[in-house]
Amino acid sequence: MFTARILRAAALFCSSRNSLDDLWLRLAGTNSAWFVSWMSLAILADLILVFVGAMRWKQISALCGASLGLTQAFRYNMIGTFFNQTLPSTIGGRR
Repeated sequence: MFTARILRAAALFCSSRNSLDDLWLRLAGTNSAWFVSWMSLAILADLILVFVGAMRWKQISALCGASLGLTQAFRYNMIGTFFNQTLPSTIGGRR
């Protein structure tokens, strides 16, 4: 899932006015430990948000009488997050 997000971001970056050479120059000038720590923090924050959303859907499904385990709710929430990040916004029917 994270690989798909990275590939999507790279594709969008390549289609913009910037070039990959500019990106590599910026990354080469940064401290690798700093970069890895911030990327890890961003991934952790994303996982926490998905987990909190899964807990919310678990409670909502219990109120509706459809028992949903936390693992299953987390899985469904990850699938939903994936499709929200990869599909264009016009898929939902907006013009």
